[in-house]
Amino acid sequence: MASGDLVHLASQYNTPTYRDVSTAAGYSSGKYGVSTAPTPSRDGDSGLWFLFAETSSPQDGALRAGDVVHILSNYGPPNGGWLETMGLAPAPATGLHGVYTNDYSNRDNNSGSWRFAQA
Repeated sequence: MASGDLVHLASQYNTPTYRDVSTAAGYSSGKYGVSTAPTPSRDGDSGLWFLFAETSSPQDGALRAGDVVHILSNYGPPNGGWLETMGLAPAPATGLHGVYTNDYSNRDNNSGSWRFAQA
C-alpha cells in the first residue's frame, strides 16, 4: 500500500464488516458518525477511505506497519472528513471513545492519528 491509496477498512471482529460513515456525528465539531456496515460501500462512497502517511522509512511513499497515518473519508462532496476519536463512546456502547469524522486531520492531540500494526 502507498500513501494516498483509496481503500476499504475491514473489521475482523465476528464476521467481516466495513468501516463506514453514517449519520451526523453527534457533537458540534464533527461531520459524521462512524460505524460498520455489512458491505464495502453502503451508500455510494461511504465505505471508501484515503490513507495518508505522515512519513515512512525509507521515504518511498509506501505504508508500513508502525507508520502513523491520517484517514480521510471519500464520502460526499468535498469529503466525508478525517477519521478521529472523540470523547466517550455514545450509549449504549461499552467502548472507551467514540469514532467520528472531522473537518480537521488532527483536531486535538493526535485524535486523528492512526498507526497500522501487524495483524
